[in-house]
Formats: sequence, structure tokens, C-alpha cells
Amino acid sequence: MEALGRVARRWPRARIILAHFGSPAVATAHALLRDNENLHADLCPVVAEPVRLPRSAIAGRSLTVVDLGTGSGAVAIAIAAHEPAARVIASDLSADALAVARANAVELGVAERIEFRAGDLLGPISETVDMVVANLPYLRDDALDDLVGERTSLAFEPRLAVAAGTDGLALICRAANDLPRVLAAGGLALFEVDPPIADAVVDLLHRALGGMPTVMSDLAGQARVVKAARAG
Repeated sequence: MEALGRVARRWPRARIILAHFGSPAVATAHALLRDNENLHADLCPVVAEPVRLPRSAIAGRSLTVVDLGTGSGAVAIAIAAHEPAARVIASDLSADALAVARANAVELGVAERIEFRAGDLLGPISETVDMVVANLPYLRDDALDDLVGERTSLAFEPRLAVAAGTDGLALICRAANDLPRVLAAGGLALFEVDPPIADAVVDLLHRALGGMPTVMSDLAGQARVVKAARAG
């Protein structure tokens, strides 16, 4: 609960959700737990694809899935709830974020199905996995101040959670370069992206994994997820 209090102090908007749902991500997680066809574009046009795509790829199989940069845990929770045969690992650099993710998983009854690991990017992952779902910071440092006015939720986010260097690719590049160490042959990587950097992420994942990555659009029609399978 102390971690939840810190989140409420750092993200004032979260107090509203705390009052109604008990934790700052439960509202989002509840939305993601619904059947995908019932997701409303005006509620979560960005987050629907990062959940629908891994669920479609898992399709009831016993796969090991990493939610990289889990944050509040919404993606890991949705996968755990809908894919009971999957083994889910949720990782994040922030201990506070992991505490919130764990609290949300408890609230939604799937905590026993998710392994929570703290560390830098794929550092906490030592075993071979079948899928990596990544929602890493992807905004340019110099663009963040301009975007705060346009995307008002950014005003309540810690900079660590949204900014990623001069080109927005700093963390995605590091994670992509480490994928060959952990991703099984034929394994799948799904990286959420800001539309302007989608082509650059396609190139990064192609160089790391081979094959021909594809770009998937979100419910608003914007390039949102780059999908790549490891060759072999």
C-alpha cells in the first residue's frame, strides 16, 4: 500500500482511480480483461493491440511470455486471465511499478499466475522464452514537453516511464539487441511504438532476429505494434 500511496502522490490523476477501483491500474486492467470485440476505441485505442496480438499468438498454448516494462501490469494481467496455459513473467526496472502491478494482479485474482521480476530490460530473464511483449518508453526527450499539452496524461507520468533519449529508441534498441539471448527460435517479439518510430523499430528487430517484421495498427488506425518472429 505504501507503493500505491507513492503512485498517488506522483500521479495526482491516479487518486480518482484509487477511490473507485482500489489501485491506479485496475480500471485499465478491467477494460483489458473484457473480450476484445467489446473494447471501445474511445476508452483504450492504444492498449488494445498489445493485448489482442499476444493472446491471438498464444491461442491456448503453454508458452512462456515476458511482459517487458510491465508498469501497472495491465498486459500481463490480461494475458494471465485469458491464457491459463501460459507462463507469464512481468518485469520492470521500477520496484514501485512492480508493487502496483502485483497489487492489481491480486485485485483481479491472477497474482499466482504471474512472476514479477525487477531489473533492467531483459536482464532479469535468464531462461529461454517464447514471446516478449514490450511496452517501453519511446518518446524523444526534446518532444516530451511539447506533448504534455497534447497528451494530457503525460503530465502525471514520471519521465523515466515515457522518455527514451534523443530519438526515442534508446531502450527499444537495447532490448532488441538482447532478444537473441532469450527468445527461442520461432519465438515472437511484439514492441509497442510511437507511430513516427515504427519503421526504425522494424529495422532494429530485423537486424536482431532476421525475418521480416510487420507493423500493426491500433484501433485508431495508427502504427502501434511491431511484430517480429525470430528466424529458425
